[in-house]
Amino acid sequence: MSPQVLQLIAATRLEEAAFWSDTLLGCSLRQPQHRELLARIQFTNHQPLAVGYNAAIETALAGSVLVFCHDDIDLGPEPLGPQLHAALARFDLVGVAGNLRHQRGQIGWWRDPHSGGWDQPFLSGAIRHGTPDRSRLDVFGPAPMPVQLLDGVFLAARADTLRRSGVRFDPCFAFHFYDLDLSRSARRAGLSLGTWPLPLVHASVGKPWGEIWLKSKQAYLRKWEEGSETGKPT
Repeated sequence: MSPQVLQLIAATRLEEAAFWSDTLLGCSLRQPQHRELLARIQFTNHQPLAVGYNAAIETALAGSVLVFCHDDIDLGPEPLGPQLHAALARFDLVGVAGNLRHQRGQIGWWRDPHSGGWDQPFLSGAIRHGTPDRSRLDVFGPAPMPVQLLDGVFLAARADTLRRSGVRFDPCFAFHFYDLDLSRSARRAGLSLGTWPLPLVHASVGKPWGEIWLKSKQAYLRKWEEGSETGKPT
């Protein structure tokens, strides 16, 4: 296996000291198995995630593997390097959960725009929710699998692949919908997307249904010319 530079990019609203002591990601990065990661953390962040993510793409060393993730995840008990080496030998853009299809008006990787419910049996991947010492495994479907949409909680790609294809994160989407937008931009650029079984733990299941989410949804649908679908989950 050839050496590779692993760079992790994340943003947090917390100050530096609080990040390292109070977040799952900060505590995880301090573990011996993750010392290989070069962490690029934007502290006290109030900018769109895309700002820091795109800056990392532009400045990464040739051959680097970039990991984009939220600050409330634990990276697991094993080094990421060998796992991502295998995943990126098969796919250009990798995540832990996604959907095998995309439908017009879809506003969540997991969501069927017609029923408003989970888009089974087209989902793929799994992730634990909770804390490393107390979590439940949520399985969405089989993995690894080629998919069309990926969840943005954890994404990995080679910097050279993103630069060569011109794929970037859109700062129009501060926190919501950036993953759907990136998935579709990557597919449009001819990149392959896939899920991979990584033993992550995510502290939050998310609460998307607010004013900021609604504005982001409208911007996303306008960008991709998919009308004004307005349904919320039941």
